[in-house]
Amino acid sequence: MEILSSVSCRFLQHRLKERYPFIGVFEAFTPKFVKNYAEVAKIWTEGLTSYANDLRAKMFPEPKHIYLMIPDELVKLKEWAAQQRR
Repeated sequence: MEILSSVSCRFLQHRLKERYPFIGVFEAFTPKFVKNYAEVAKIWTEGLTSYANDLRAKMFPEPKHIYLMIPDELVKLKEWAAQQRR
């Protein structure tokens, strides 16, 4: 599964439905060739909705969810990036 960040729930649900039909991500229709081993659509929808709401309300990320870069490392990264552009 791809790791996606700050994307719309609708897009992410589409991507998950492409890859995981066997764990019950179809809500309205299940193809004949799919055997569901779990029903996770409701759980994913609730989780993604909560995530999107937190992003919109600027409640996520909180400082406890962020890794800060050491200032010297940021300088090195910027120097490296500038060399890559040449």
